Amino acid sequence: MASAKEILAEGLLAGKPVLTGHAFEIFDDRELLVLEFPFSRAAEKPGARP
Repeated sequence: MASAKEILAEGLLAGKPVLTGHAFEIFDDRELLVLEFPFSRAAEKPGARP
C-alpha cells in the first residue's frame, strides 16, 4: 500500500492524472496471479504520507 500511495502522490505533485485504474500484480513462480492490489484501494485508505 505504501508504494501505491507513493506513486499516486508523486503523480499528483507533478500535476499528472491519478492512476487509480492501475494495480500491482504479484505472480508466483508458475506465473499464476496470487495477489492484485488496485491503486484505488490505496487512494481511499487514510494513512501516513508516503
